[in-house]
Amino acid sequence: MAKTHSRRELIKTAATGGMAAGFGVAMSRRTAAQGGQHDHLLPPVTGPLASATVSFGQWPADATNPLDRSPNRSPNARNVHQLVPHEVTIKENGSVNFIIAGVHWVAVYDDGTQPEDITVPVFDPANPRKGGSFEVIQEKKWDGTPEDELRHDVTDELAAYKLASLPFPGVFGVFYETDRPSKNALEKKWIETTREKTGGASDLEVLQKTFDRMK
Repeated sequence: MAKTHSRRELIKTAATGGMAAGFGVAMSRRTAAQGGQHDHLLPPVTGPLASATVSFGQWPADATNPLDRSPNRSPNARNVHQLVPHEVTIKENGSVNFIIAGVHWVAVYDDGTQPEDITVPVFDPANPRKGGSFEVIQEKKWDGTPEDELRHDVTDELAAYKLASLPFPGVFGVFYETDRPSKNALEKKWIETTREKTGGASDLEVLQKTFDRMK
């Protein structure tokens, strides 16, 4: 293996059926740990090729169509399912860091593995196109019909916990909904209240007053 080599297409498989990230690493190099020493005793790796960061999926920032990511409402269709950068180069014994956004699983394969060498599982219990099912929660319409008795009440917290306890893949949709200020709204109110207390002073003026009190 050369001292500097390319880790091409490090991430070979991706699925949008899970909410966590899994990492599988298979390295053929013999490390110091295999020789009876601990990993941190490896020679230090420095320079611009010592480490690389790969982003897997990104949430778009669109002022004309803002993204509502309040609890349980992160829409998969709005996620950009891309690896950025798609190809990186690191030194021998270097590292690759992964930043996961959205509902993705990650698998990392050894150097030299090509996409055609990988068999993607055919069955996915959460994907109708792969033999599974994708059941959407039917929310109550409050129309007084017998069918509505079987629909889910999004204001019922106990019912939401029961849905969350269903075996995988479960159901998809709004489990529980409550009307309360978002984190952004609370922060905005806190900032406005603080500015009122300081008489609309600038950040520099507030900092100067703090230093004055310390004299």
